[in-house]
Amino acid sequence: MNLLLDRREFITTCAGVLLLPKALLAFGNEHPDRDLNKILQELPQSRSHIDRMQVSCERYSGIFPVPLVWPAKMQAIESRYNPNAISNSFAVGSAQFIHSTARELGAHLPSAEEFREQDDVLTLRNEYQVKIDEAVEAFKNGDDQLAGRLREQVQTLREQYENNHKTTMADFKRRMFALSAEERKAFDSRFDPAMSDDMIVHYMAILARTIKKELNLIDDHYILLLAAVAYNAGPGNVKRNLGIPAVGQNVGYANQLMVFQKVRL
Repeated sequence: MNLLLDRREFITTCAGVLLLPKALLAFGNEHPDRDLNKILQELPQSRSHIDRMQVSCERYSGIFPVPLVWPAKMQAIESRYNPNAISNSFAVGSAQFIHSTARELGAHLPSAEEFREQDDVLTLRNEYQVKIDEAVEAFKNGDDQLAGRLREQVQTLREQYENNHKTTMADFKRRMFALSAEERKAFDSRFDPAMSDDMIVHYMAILARTIKKELNLIDDHYILLLAAVAYNAGPGNVKRNLGIPAVGQNVGYANQLMVFQKVRL
């Protein structure tokens, strides 16, 4: 036996393994769907979420068949799979659910009183946005005096909203992040990634079935796109507009989903 030759072959083999291209080593993590593969590569924290959502897609297929790629892309856009994300609208968790919708889907939440201040802030924001629309309409109609009065009201409402929002958000975050991760999930299960993964698929299935029926649509891909926009903008907005509302945020969200390969996560 040539011990020198054996040693050389052993070293060469080890070096070859160590120097294998990363793409080859990652082959087992590749997914045939390009969008899902993009998520898995750029957001590796998504893997456990995607595994759970696959199970939920099968669980709720009787309501409406939701392909895994839809909730997977939505969570990537909504929060980058951050279980502690909180939006300006007080939507919580990796799937970004507001408390009322999460409660309807079976999430464990504290009493409604816990969210009263948040609801008051969002009501104030809606009033502010309505006043903006009224001021614009008055200006279009040539009523400069009314438009001026409405602009003053808009400014007052905006200041009230911004001050109340800042205070309420800071208080909510302070109380939530004073808790441990497990305490936070027990207090509000929107912070639980497993709950968020299940709710997003469940809600997408409900939205898709409702949109298909109410708008009398047959193209499943378009139905799912509208369901995703409804998830982001509210089902009432999609229903009133018979499709994607002509609002920058809603159109932008739809575009992100459709050109996902070009979206920087």
